[in-house]
Amino acid sequence: MGKVRDVANLCVSLRSKTKCIDYNRDYMGKVRDVANLCVSLRSKTKCIDYNRDYIGKVRDVANLCVSLRSKTKCIDYNRDYIGKVRDVANLCVSLRSKTKCIDHNRDYIGKVRDVANLCVSLRSKTKCIDYNRDYIGKVRDVANLCVSLRSKTKCIDYNRDYIGKVRDVANLCVSLRSKTKCIDYNRDYIGKVRDVANLCVSLRSKTKCIDYNRDYIGKVRDVANLCVSLRSKTKCIDYNRDYIGKVRDVANLCVSLRSKTKCIDYNRDYIGKVRDVANLCVSLRSKTKCIDYNRDYIGKVRDVANLCVSLRSKTKCIDYNRDYIGKVRDVANLCVSLRSKTKCIDYNRDYIGKVRDVANLCVSLRSK
Repeated sequence: MGKVRDVANLCVSLRSKTKCIDYNRDYMGKVRDVANLCVSLRSKTKCIDYNRDYIGKVRDVANLCVSLRSKTKCIDYNRDYIGKVRDVANLCVSLRSKTKCIDHNRDYIGKVRDVANLCVSLRSKTKCIDYNRDYIGKVRDVANLCVSLRSKTKCIDYNRDYIGKVRDVANLCVSLRSKTKCIDYNRDYIGKVRDVANLCVSLRSKTKCIDYNRDYIGKVRDVANLCVSLRSKTKCIDYNRDYIGKVRDVANLCVSLRSKTKCIDYNRDYIGKVRDVANLCVSLRSKTKCIDYNRDYIGKVRDVANLCVSLRSKTKCIDYNRDYIGKVRDVANLCVSLRSKTKCIDYNRDYIGKVRDVANLCVSLRSK
């Protein structure tokens, strides 16, 4: 009887169920249906008494305890086990004495991934946090937990160290009323989260946000968008002189700023490196001045031809780029678009003899 797999069913079918258990004590502790067996017996508590060692090992212990009336007693028997089953959170939630459940399982509460949800479901949320200070700082849902608690500020106080590490810190700060205070707690972190730009934008004191994050502002890829969204765009540039010269959106940033010329002044070195320099110069009113700043660069960008064509002083553009004109493949088209076609040929005598479109060029010129 201690070996058949249907021993549980056999015991259930016998009238003397208790006696059946007596015969099979050793077996009871091994069958996976022991939980169901105990549940089907009237003397559930006695069943637990017989199987204390086993109860703590079956995966259905949580369900067993929940189905028993004496839930608290069930927990008492299985303190060690409760701390290991993954359903401990659900078990505690289903028990009326939730606080007591936490008391029994302090060590475990700090390890289950549902601790956040458990605390939220408990009335005494603050007390739940008190028990789990160390853990709160490690769960990924700490942000959501704090947000769901009324005392959001207190939640931050408990988790100062952690707040600076969760990726949702930005969203957390935004959801808190005291946004500025949130930044104060997380100065070091603010400079590391990728959403710092969005965070600053959402805060009223945008300028102050920049002040805290001067070093970081120069590293986030959204710095351009951040500056554009701030009223004090010029000041934003002042903070990020070094960075402006590195972001690929510097051109768009300068274009969006009113003081376009000043933007160029800050970024002389960079203007010569961005591929959109041509478009930038074209969009600026002082196109000639733009060329002056970028003499060396104009000779390297492939769009120099289009740039010169778009400028009013086309002849001057050629003057700046004599060396380059002889190298770009669009020189023929450039000369054709210029009014002084003959002069264009004079500049490029050496080149005319090398381009394959020289024939077409000559044909297009009036002075054939």
